[in-house]
Amino acid sequence: MTMYKLFDYQQKMVNEARQKLAHNDKGVMLISPAGSGKSVVIAEIARLTTERGNRVLFMVHRKELIEQMTESFKQQDVDMNLCTLMTVRRVANRLGKLPKPGIIITDETHHSRAKSYQKVYDYYSDVPRLGFTASPWRMNHKGFTDIYDDYVEGPTVQWLIKHDHLAPFHYYSPVLTDFKSDKLKTNSAGDFTESSIDEALGKTIFGDVYQKWQKYAKGQKTIIYCHSIEYSKSVADYFTKQGVKAVHVDSKTPSAERDQIMQDFKDGKILVLCNVDLISEGFNVPDCSCSLLIRPTKSLVIFIQQSMRCMRYVPGKTATILDMVGNAIRLGTIPNDDINWDDYFHGKYENEQVPGIVTCPYCYNVFFRKDVNRYYVVLREPAKEGKEIEKEDIDEELPKESPPKKLEDLRRQRLLARVVECEQCGNPAEIVLSLPMSQNNHKGKGEAEYQDINTSEGRKRWLAQLSTSHTRNIARIYDIFTARKELGIPNSSGKQVNNPLFSTFSVLMHKSSKHTISEKKLHQLADHLEKDYAYVHGQYVWASNNWHFEDHDQLDLTTQLSKDFY
Repeated sequence: MTMYKLFDYQQKMVNEARQKLAHNDKGVMLISPAGSGKSVVIAEIARLTTERGNRVLFMVHRKELIEQMTESFKQQDVDMNLCTLMTVRRVANRLGKLPKPGIIITDETHHSRAKSYQKVYDYYSDVPRLGFTASPWRMNHKGFTDIYDDYVEGPTVQWLIKHDHLAPFHYYSPVLTDFKSDKLKTNSAGDFTESSIDEALGKTIFGDVYQKWQKYAKGQKTIIYCHSIEYSKSVADYFTKQGVKAVHVDSKTPSAERDQIMQDFKDGKILVLCNVDLISEGFNVPDCSCSLLIRPTKSLVIFIQQSMRCMRYVPGKTATILDMVGNAIRLGTIPNDDINWDDYFHGKYENEQVPGIVTCPYCYNVFFRKDVNRYYVVLREPAKEGKEIEKEDIDEELPKESPPKKLEDLRRQRLLARVVECEQCGNPAEIVLSLPMSQNNHKGKGEAEYQDINTSEGRKRWLAQLSTSHTRNIARIYDIFTARKELGIPNSSGKQVNNPLFSTFSVLMHKSSKHTISEKKLHQLADHLEKDYAYVHGQYVWASNNWHFEDHDQLDLTTQLSKDFY
């Protein structure tokens, strides 16, 4: 076997680790992204150690990773007679029986706060240690300075993509239609409970998962991450029934069967592999191009390991990450985020700030808000006595139920807006607006007083002042009438809105030459109201039978409506 030839960035990590290890008592952590080749760096350090006659103790939490690392050691010509490779549990149970190492190497060392690791470290307190991880993060926000004196940081994900060491990716978050995130509850460890995830996902997600996979990743070799064995099996069964070769595997799958499944997936005999926390750390299938996440999590470690599993570099490959449970927004990051690992290493991130993650409401692309992708449109001039409106950054986002599709829509609304265009489809993925509480309402110094539209009250005021004549969006029209009713704001004729549903029907029937509303729009309204279509259709039929249109061009909608509606 030919030895690995380290890339420059890998050799740099080896050199820095050896230098820092020489000047620290406890040891050094090495931080490098998933897929950057940490196993090669580990094997090279082990080779250099055994070459000098020193023993290596390598440990990690899963036996599959021991098998992979053994192969890497052999390929790098490490003297295996001077190496002990075991799971941390086996090492902890054999203390005093194993030969004393000259160095302890721990892979996936973000787990090293566990009692089994601490037992080993305490026993070999005078032995220097090296720890490797893609994410030095713990749910309890504790750092690692009691385990390691210092750290070496490898290249960023963005650098690795730019220099062809990781695949570029598209990150989509078409959240499952029936996903109820408000049902999620946290367990004692800090992540979501399995039972609450069951409740949040419901029992009808499988078709939705399949349809979104068909839309964004059809035919791509895919790993699906589920929260429970039952769900994983159900997803695999559904895909299989649709004619897609899909298989479930978990930690309870017999070893020989599991190895065969993994091999079949690598060989392309299986297209979709469903699992529960099994295929994350260390699993390497370069031509796997899609990670599909239907396990909601609060763990940054789990998120990074699972989302980046499809980003192994293959020339010409672009990975697809499908986040169907909103993990990116929840955690405030996507794989190419330039995370400040220094704070995480030192445990100084109790008050985390969520960065500028944007989800496009049209194509569900997820990306970072960038200055170059940001511009302003001043749509309403302040009153003469008012101060000139400054183009400030406003970080809150407009709720995205029905954002304007074009700048012309914004201009009609006469608002101050900042628009962030989607990098993927070019539509306005984020529209940030501020709304004057009153055109002539000014502070003492003549400065216009603005109300943030992202607050509940601000959004109502914004909607209430919009004109229904400028949109055919049935959900938007309904929201306008609802806002007017809740704020007690009358229509132009002075009539109060008591029934937004019938007011919505009246406007749309007035706009139609046949005084009808299409079935498609009624379905859209039913979805918006979260009502059965039959209910909305029944109300529409009643309304259309009871409203009488006279001269279409001269019709005053408000005065013609029956008193029953108000």
